Amino acid sequence: MTSLIESPQFDLVHDPGCDCLYATWRGPHSPARTQANYQLILGSMQATHSKRLLNDTLLDQDGWQELTNWIAQDCFLLLAQQGLAMAAWVLPRNREALYAARKVLDKITEPLVETFDDAEAAYVWLHRWPEVGTGPFPPVML
Repeated sequence: MTSLIESPQFDLVHDPGCDCLYATWRGPHSPARTQANYQLILGSMQATHSKRLLNDTLLDQDGWQELTNWIAQDCFLLLAQQGLAMAAWVLPRNREALYAARKVLDKITEPLVETFDDAEAAYVWLHRWPEVGTGPFPPVML
């Protein structure tokens, strides 16, 4: 794994073994910083050709409610158009952040996003698909 970004409130790691990016959010974030971090995810996804994202907001403490429409309708749609096939979203413990996350998740139409209460379960889910197909959904495992 390669660390791409490290800061007190946001880390981004690339795992080339599974074409994954791992984003970890901690503490409060201003709308501008949240948007900038999602732009970093997009740029890193394009640079690494990652197809999967683990978006860990467990320790996020900010509601960033001003950006819910942008994240769901612009950012994640753009990520999907650039090749993101699936995202595992670890839900935040903070009430305001959870409320905002739910608003975002209700509006995301693509890529496939599954929610989790912990990063380990999200990690396992992302890795259970051996190869990501060309469409927006993972291949069916029989």
